Amino acid sequence: MQHAHLFDPMMAVQTSSVEPLPHQISAVYESMLPRQPLRYVLADDPGSGKTIMAGLLISELLMRADSERVLIVASGSLVEQWREELSTKFGLDFVLLRRDPLDASRQANPFDEADLVIARIDQLARNHDLIG
Repeated sequence: MQHAHLFDPMMAVQTSSVEPLPHQISAVYESMLPRQPLRYVLADDPGSGKTIMAGLLISELLMRADSERVLIVASGSLVEQWREELSTKFGLDFVLLRRDPLDASRQANPFDEADLVIARIDQLARNHDLIG
């Protein structure tokens, strides 16, 4: 599996339960994956398929071993939707960064406890220990 992307350059499409639209394939496989460094802010109009593009990109990066850790920052009203869609469509099990783990991790970095994390933007903005 570690080298599967060499034989199928769109492996995430084959292993997910989505049928991406042409603009999503173009964005992920022609624009995002070939560029270095592998850091992105994915912003687009509502309904453009950001979750699908992000899921494809994250899946490819994990399969290619180009990434081990992923942080998704979303508005509070969307974090559950992101987690659910990434799980059902791509088999990616993200952990939601909640207040309890933050309180329990005062001495440690809460991001060290999970490799796939979804955080609320307002929660990060109010906690200077996390962003400082």
